[in-house]
Amino acid sequence: MTTAGRWLLLATIAGATWGCTGSGTSASCAGPRIEPSPSAVGGAVRTFTIRGQGFATDCRDTNVPRTISPMHSIRIRFEQGTRTIDYGSVDAQTERGVFTYHVALPPWAMPGPAAVLAIYGTNGTARTSVIVTPVPEPAPDSTVTTSAPMQCPESVPAAVAVHQRDGTQGAMVPDDPRELLACRYHGFNQPQLSGSLASSASFDPTETARELNGARPEPARPVNCPADFGETISLIFRYTGESHLVVAIHTSGCRTATNGDRAVFAPSATLTRLQAVLGADVR
Repeated sequence: MTTAGRWLLLATIAGATWGCTGSGTSASCAGPRIEPSPSAVGGAVRTFTIRGQGFATDCRDTNVPRTISPMHSIRIRFEQGTRTIDYGSVDAQTERGVFTYHVALPPWAMPGPAAVLAIYGTNGTARTSVIVTPVPEPAPDSTVTTSAPMQCPESVPAAVAVHQRDGTQGAMVPDDPRELLACRYHGFNQPQLSGSLASSASFDPTETARELNGARPEPARPVNCPADFGETISLIFRYTGESHLVVAIHTSGCRTATNGDRAVFAPSATLTRLQAVLGADVR
């Protein structure tokens, strides 16, 4: 929507006696008048209606019979400052000289005074003043809340909880998490305390969840593994509704990952991507 499409068009106009009235040989005439309706237009509603009355010829305040004819080719114009737009023309109807004409707010209309004109005959003009005002900004939605940022524990969790959410026995990361925070913890033989937080970073949860869900499960039988130096990456997945799922990855030894109910061999692509950002212990 254009900027001008957001303006409200407010019009105030003094009341008047309209048109030619009376019957027989008695008459009372009022000059042509126009009025915009509705009095407010803007936002999604950008059209308004011009209603005219009294646009009739041969209207005389006399006691002799008269012939009243509605005017034709009445031109409708919008003016603001030095800019104008002519919408077209309309013919009045009945001896009261009435008409209805639908127009749209010009796209260039700005806040401030303006006018709508009905031009008739050689130099006749009926005018009404209008004010174009901006639409107020909507009030902030107080019901919208922002999730608190996730934080890594200062020390590596002692164990991964079981049954953290439905589906964890069949998939490492079930459903569709919306956030992922990765926390790396130091292992053995490092200058830093073993199990202390080394680094953290946020990642796209979709790719990591897909890789873990497709990883090869750890067999139930014993497996011979290289030395495990104790370095761990804890993945905290957050879901809609603020629920969490933690997956722990051992970066050495058999390099396994577990969600408490299921264990798999951590994909090499996953570890490479995580360690490129989080770093790794020096061995």
